[in-house]
Amino acid sequence: TPGCDENIGVTNAFVTEFKADGSAYLFSTGLGGSGFYPGGGPYMVPYGECEYGFGGGDGGTGIAVDSAGSIYVTGGTSSSDFPVVNPFGGSITGGIFFAKMHSGGPLVYSSYFGSWVAGIATDPRLRNVYITGATGGLPVTPGAFQTQPGGGGDAYVARISIVGKLQEISFNPPKLTFGVPTDLTHHAFATSGLPVQYTVVSQGGYANYAPTTMKGNVLTPTWVGEVTIEAYQAGNGVYDGAATRVSVGVGPERLIVAAENAAVTYGGAVPALSYYPITIRVGDGVINLTGAPSLSTTATSKSPIGIYPIEISQGTLSAGYQPNGPGTNTISDPNYAFVFRNATLTIRRAELTVAAGNFTIHQGQRIEPELTYTITGFVNGGTEKDVRGKPILTTKARFDSPPGTYPIVVKPGNLSARNYKFREVDGSITIVN
Repeated sequence: TPGCDENIGVTNAFVTEFKADGSAYLFSTGLGGSGFYPGGGPYMVPYGECEYGFGGGDGGTGIAVDSAGSIYVTGGTSSSDFPVVNPFGGSITGGIFFAKMHSGGPLVYSSYFGSWVAGIATDPRLRNVYITGATGGLPVTPGAFQTQPGGGGDAYVARISIVGKLQEISFNPPKLTFGVPTDLTHHAFATSGLPVQYTVVSQGGYANYAPTTMKGNVLTPTWVGEVTIEAYQAGNGVYDGAATRVSVGVGPERLIVAAENAAVTYGGAVPALSYYPITIRVGDGVINLTGAPSLSTTATSKSPIGIYPIEISQGTLSAGYQPNGPGTNTISDPNYAFVFRNATLTIRRAELTVAAGNFTIHQGQRIEPELTYTITGFVNGGTEKDVRGKPILTTKARFDSPPGTYPIVVKPGNLSARNYKFREVDGSITIVN
């Protein structure tokens, strides 16, 4: 732009903090040493149509602020006497500088870093600082993505600890189910012993629902697929922040479709088979159930007593949603999976009636040969041939008993039948003169 100075000459970096509305600055400070590059330095920062640079000395090229208000500055320096505080750059005395200060306060630390001009960013949640630039031989850490130079100059990325000790996060997430709130509190731990927090990084899969939510440490998946969760610990005055990410599969909500148990008496018609209402969690009103499951049993009206399975399967039952509103086409919804539970049909014994006969005798007449009974209630073409044993019939009447009516009591004796139970009906004997 008109009037800009393209060669500022010997310079120092500076840091200035302004009020939020820009009406005044709160503090301003220089930062640098006495170095000088004759003929102009290599550090150039584009601005408008011209380049603000410096002919040597020190110049800031990046600034960042963390959530606590601390200020981080990086830039280039040719000064061998750049002000260093708690340095970590070893014997390096030029190239990049890196510094931290508090607003309006002294340097917390500053150090040479080596190589060429860089940019800077902070991750305030994890309390880390990241710088990048170009290098001709910057030391690398074990396990780095690239450990050997690739050419005359390589880009680099470095993470710098803000406070000190490292910590690690171990994260073993639980199984997740669509729509089911899951507390992650005890599934991740920091080696520092500090509490771990969680955030949803990304999610994939079925995308017709709202994003997966986190409330505190409780995660509620909103669709089937995969969700990537980050467990992090922001650090404190002793430990640096740390984080780890894990992708977890989200399974469908299980909709239980359970057949109802049924019972019928031997010889009776098999009842209509049914199933319990399907329970859907409150809030899942978007789901639309159509059709009905299929139910079947091997039992018939002629089957002997016993327990028979009632099998239930999907039939025409489906779970779907209507993306274009009520009354529109229903599309299959993979967020739900039916789980079918069979039941049983019990065929109970039919009842046979064993009834003593009623009769009249004269006083003095013998009784016992006259006690008789009948068995009724057979089904499916059954007869008395299906019955084994005999009942016991007794009466207190005797041949010399005075005239009157006396009960004939029926007991089952050794009666038995595979498909029947017995009901005894007493009779009576009347003695007349």
